[in-house]
Amino acid sequence: MISDSCLEVHTSPLDRPSVPAWFAEVVIVARHLAKKELLDLFGQQVRLTRGRFGSYEPIDFLALLIGYAISGERTLADFFERVAPFGIAFHGALWARQPSPSLQFEPPPG
Repeated sequence: MISDSCLEVHTSPLDRPSVPAWFAEVVIVARHLAKKELLDLFGQQVRLTRGRFGSYEPIDFLALLIGYAISGERTLADFFERVAPFGIAFHGALWARQPSPSLQFEPPPG
């Protein structure tokens, strides 16, 4: 540990992922949509018509699409890999959703 009156740095031999630089932008968008009650409207008015969606809700897809679009990650697989350590914060805290067991932040098969 290095101490200074203005700065304190802690180190650890453990690997810890860094928060992606784009995560703050996702927070801003999520909070704005929630404040304008657009998330509630989206959840109430959009219906998934395909079968076998399991416990996915429209908001789950919206959250992932917005996050991926903002992230600038090259592929969806890269996005899933980068957001995986922060899945609970991304899905639960930002989008006011209970983390679903079926949503494991892994790239879709195929």
